[in-house]
Amino acid sequence: MGFNELLHACRSAALRTMPPAHVVLSLGGAGRWYFEWFDAHYPHAVARHIAIELGPQPPDLPPTVDWIQGDASDLRAIPDQSIDLVFAGQFIEHITWQQQARLLVEVHRVLREGGWFVLDSPEYAITNSYGWRHPEHLHELKFSQVVACLEASGFRIHHASGILPRALLGEPPPRAGDCVVPSRCFALLSEEALTPPPGRPGDSFIWWIVAQRDDAPADPARVYTLLEQCYRENMAERLRVVYTLTGQLVAHRDRVLVQADRGDPPGALLYGPYSVHPEGRYAVEFALWLPGGVDGSLGWDSVLCELDVAAGPDAQVLARRTIDLRSLLRLDGTTLEFVLPQPTLLQFRCIWHGQHPLAVDAFPRLHRLHAAP
Repeated sequence: MGFNELLHACRSAALRTMPPAHVVLSLGGAGRWYFEWFDAHYPHAVARHIAIELGPQPPDLPPTVDWIQGDASDLRAIPDQSIDLVFAGQFIEHITWQQQARLLVEVHRVLREGGWFVLDSPEYAITNSYGWRHPEHLHELKFSQVVACLEASGFRIHHASGILPRALLGEPPPRAGDCVVPSRCFALLSEEALTPPPGRPGDSFIWWIVAQRDDAPADPARVYTLLEQCYRENMAERLRVVYTLTGQLVAHRDRVLVQADRGDPPGALLYGPYSVHPEGRYAVEFALWLPGGVDGSLGWDSVLCELDVAAGPDAQVLARRTIDLRSLLRLDGTTLEFVLPQPTLLQFRCIWHGQHPLAVDAFPRLHRLHAAP
């Protein structure tokens, strides 16, 4: 089954273990489907369910739902000690570390004495080592980090578990220096793993925490300092992700190359990185090599690869160039210029034809020439 389907099924099972509450606050609500999902799996009756979500109120919400349109990391609209349970399902990783610091203190404020705070999020130690990236995640946390921050915010951990233990994911992919090719183990898992046993929260893809509001007050300065330290630590450990469908990573002096040799299938030697860039005129410079020198049987016009720049989710090609042996040896044509009329998600791709071993720098150099008119 699909990885996302499996993850959703596992989180639904975890939802059935949450403590009872009459008034629930959800950080994010998405749409009617969210409340149908919550009501289907939360085993207790809810008198009032408040949701804070950026989008406008969807139609036909259940009568128990109050919709607040706004930033779910800003709880100023919620009175002190008015909530029994705050649920932050796959939410905290979508906000900055500064917003996380404010949010934890605010959750303590809005919860009644003994109230519950339930949250889950990807385990950064796992996602980073497997090269897993989500473009909307601003700051993922390790289990040990979030526990320390919760305790400084006036919570005690009542229960914690892991969703999708590391054993189900297989071994992390090999690295070259600080670079990693994202593991494909997240694409598909067997149906036998549909109801895996809970794992250790720091050694699973997702940590799930049930915390209770303690008598101790929140320490905003301490929480802020801790989360700043977490951010710096995680960014220092952050692996650079290289996207490739053929070849292998090779560390070479101060560079990391993706190298394809005879026997490797033709295909995308490099694609991604799926980064968004503002409007303007750009040039991207690819660096290519022929490992082991030139094969004498290869003609000057033999095509080695195609380079292109692709934009948006449909990979619209903005610039393309075919590289043959002659142009490569002359160092001619490995820079592509293109224009972005608006902020756009980009890929820089090298499609290898398989005729001759080839290596490409894993990180093409992007230069902004000037802003678009």
